[in-house]
Amino acid sequence: MLLLAARLGLRALDIANITFNNINWECNKITLVQSKTGKEIELPLLANIGEAIIDCLKYGRKNSTLPQIFLYTRAPYAALSGSAVSACITHLIEVYGVNTEERKHGLHSMRHSLASRFLENREPLPVISEALGHQKTSSTMFYLRIDYVLAWGLSNTHDSGFFQELLEQALQKHGHPKIFNTYQGSEFTANTFTKMLNDRDIKISMDGKGRALDTIFVERLWRRVKYEYLYLSRPETGIALYEGLSEYFDHCNSTRMHQSLSYKTLEEVYKAA
Repeated sequence: MLLLAARLGLRALDIANITFNNINWECNKITLVQSKTGKEIELPLLANIGEAIIDCLKYGRKNSTLPQIFLYTRAPYAALSGSAVSACITHLIEVYGVNTEERKHGLHSMRHSLASRFLENREPLPVISEALGHQKTSSTMFYLRIDYVLAWGLSNTHDSGFFQELLEQALQKHGHPKIFNTYQGSEFTANTFTKMLNDRDIKISMDGKGRALDTIFVERLWRRVKYEYLYLSRPETGIALYEGLSEYFDHCNSTRMHQSLSYKTLEEVYKAA
């Protein structure tokens, strides 16, 4: 179970649901339907994972006609639940004496570590999303805490023209994305704004379903700005505010290292992806 989480990034419930039919020993593949997304994925049956499963079947699994591989060790030897898998992994971490002081641990952290290793190997976000079973790359970005700021500015009018200038600035400096994601404010639904995206064949994500997630990155970033800069520095003029934010965003993008990103800066991760 530990290797399935650490090496393949499987969720607890997907590990619990693995059956004999999911494993193709001849082709060294694991094929399963993810419980969260309902999507079928195909993963490599790595040598150490295959050996661990064989050891589990020979020495750990009780005799049972159930199709699931992982069962409880006490009668009536039912299939493990997702919560039981998580508890087992947490217990193993404690048994092997892994130092978890001031560090996140457990199954979720293993998926996070796997994603970080993908980033180290410069795998693109869509590949990482596929491996983790995320339906959107935005979910993967949130998972990895990637809040790289492409463009920013100050305005006391909040009109559409201001946002168009920022969009143009970001596109010219960083190129054209495949998808532009935002919420349904009038400044973003204005024809002049959407035309800038449509003219560049950039898809616009602005549908009603799940739109609360559209601003999750901005809201998290804004919270950091408030607690790490505004509440501490309290700039008294517009010029002081602009200069302070400029220094803050430059620090966040280019000099602040993140443990979850293997002590890389956001700029390094963004450019590598």
